[in-house]
Amino acid sequence: MKFINSSLTIAMNPTNIMLQSKTFYFSVVLKEKNSDFMMNVYYMTVKINGDPVDPEDLKPPNKTEVSMSLTSLDYHSEGQLKFTMGVQRSLFSVENKSNFWEVFDVYVINTEKKREEIIDIDFEPIDNKTINFTIQFQNPYMYGLLNKKKDNLIFKCKNCSNETLMGYLLANSTNQTLKSDENNITAKIVIGMQFDFRGKFK
Repeated sequence: MKFINSSLTIAMNPTNIMLQSKTFYFSVVLKEKNSDFMMNVYYMTVKINGDPVDPEDLKPPNKTEVSMSLTSLDYHSEGQLKFTMGVQRSLFSVENKSNFWEVFDVYVINTEKKREEIIDIDFEPIDNKTINFTIQFQNPYMYGLLNKKKDNLIFKCKNCSNETLMGYLLANSTNQTLKSDENNITAKIVIGMQFDFRGKFK
C-alpha cells in the first residue's frame, strides 16, 4: 500500500494470488500541518476481487511432495537427516561434496538470530531415505548454554524448482517435487551442548 502524491490517492497493489477475496481493514490519520494535536482518523475497508484460492490447487499436477527432517543431533555433533522418499545416496559421499553444496546450504542460526557458517560435514548414508552425518561447528562450546534461547542447525535445499538439482537429489525425480516454501525446503533442529572440539586447539 502506498500514497501517490500526484493524484492524492492511496494505492493497494496485491502481488500474491492467495490474497484474492480477502478483506483488509485499516485507518488513515490526517494531521494538521502546523499542529501536533489536530488530526482526523478515517477508517477504511479494502476487499480484493476474485475467488478464494486453495493452496492445493496451486501444486503442480500429479506431483508427489517430498519433505526432509532433522531427527537427531547429539553432543558429539552427530545427527540424522531423513527424507520421505528415496534420494541419491551418492550425493552424500565424500567424492560428491561439491554436488551436495550445489543443492544444500547448511549453517547455524545462533541465539542472536545471526548466521554462522559450519567448518565441514561428513555423511554416512544408511539407506536412500536416512543419512547420518557428523558436523564440525565453528564454536561448538557456545551452543546449548541458555535455557530460553536456542541455537538452531539449518539444512536448506536451494532452488528446488530447478529440475537439474532435483535430479541430483531425488532417486526418481519424475512426478516428484520437494515440499517447499517459496521454492526452498528447510529442516532445523535445536543444538544442545556440544563436546566436540575438533580443530579448536590446533
